[in-house]
Amino acid sequence: MAAAHWLTGRAAPDARLGPSLPKDPKSIAISIDSKRHRRYTEGEQKTNMGQKSPAARVRIGPAGWSYPDWEGIVYPREKPRGFHPATYLAQFFDTIEINSTFYNPPAVETVRGWVRRIEHNKGFLFTAKLWQRFTHERAATLEDEKTFKRALEPLASAGRLGALLVQFPWSLKNTRDEREYVAGLCVRFREFPLVLEVRHSSWNQPETFQLLSELG
Repeated sequence: MAAAHWLTGRAAPDARLGPSLPKDPKSIAISIDSKRHRRYTEGEQKTNMGQKSPAARVRIGPAGWSYPDWEGIVYPREKPRGFHPATYLAQFFDTIEINSTFYNPPAVETVRGWVRRIEHNKGFLFTAKLWQRFTHERAATLEDEKTFKRALEPLASAGRLGALLVQFPWSLKNTRDEREYVAGLCVRFREFPLVLEVRHSSWNQPETFQLLSELG
């Protein structure tokens, strides 16, 4: 639990990422993954200095790829046939956070397509957000759970799921009932490498880290 910290974010519109990024994606890759959930290929455990990392590596990548204001700044204005943003970004980064899974489970064929899009980057891993029905609406059924897990299966089976982000709203406070709900949710999705995001300051307590440790 809380096995990885992944740095993702949106680039400023004037950042002009494309022309200035290094050609080698590994030269800018930064992730902190626990030993339990690492799925690195041979050579991935080495840092940019050529030394082995004692625990893992840090990854940096954008949160999503569908941004109209990136056209001509991050993405080229003239695009080759078959251009896809994820394929392009995987030349420079080795992770992308999938935002769309927060709103609805994607179709299995869509997810398989994402896997194919980044095949050229052997060290690439996606982060997916857990469906909001579990974290915000709190109205998920057993069938919802099965549907979401089925949607992630192509990523997991291909070794391309680096983390499932369980992101709660700021309003979630550290109470007994909420701790039980968080723990139960983590158990339900324990087959995936989980990252827990709680925002309210009441969670910044030693007991929180003890809970995560007990959950494994």
